[in-house]
Amino acid sequence: MSDDSDAFGVADIQVDALSGPDADDVQDAVGPEPLDVLVFFTPRESTREVLEAVFAAGAGRISDYEEACFVSEGTGQFRPVRDASPVIGHLGELEHVLEHRVELVLPRRLRDEVVAALLEAHPYEVPAFHVLETVRPFGSGVDPRSGA
Repeated sequence: MSDDSDAFGVADIQVDALSGPDADDVQDAVGPEPLDVLVFFTPRESTREVLEAVFAAGAGRISDYEEACFVSEGTGQFRPVRDASPVIGHLGELEHVLEHRVELVLPRRLRDEVVAALLEAHPYEVPAFHVLETVRPFGSGVDPRSGA
């Protein structure tokens, strides 16, 4: 991203402290608890709203850090067909959209809640996303930085 003046506003999200789940309800994401990684794609103008929803559901916590994520920019494409009701574009026409790819961690036990928040907040009829399970969480007795 070139600056914080776009609709996403990286600095604004870091400054706007959102009230997420209570610390008692969510263990630190870096600990013995298994983690997932959520990756989703959203139009630039919707990134902030979707992030606020998944953060509120408990995603983006790493130890003593909240609302942690990685956002990169690219161009998504799709062609709505058959009975699609596209938010952007028209049936049968190939559409190109400036989008953000967002990656963030979440406790595996909150997967259903975080995905539900993503689907509720996302503007697309069928959002593109995937959830990856991590192999070894931090705090499992093995230092992942050592390679052991």
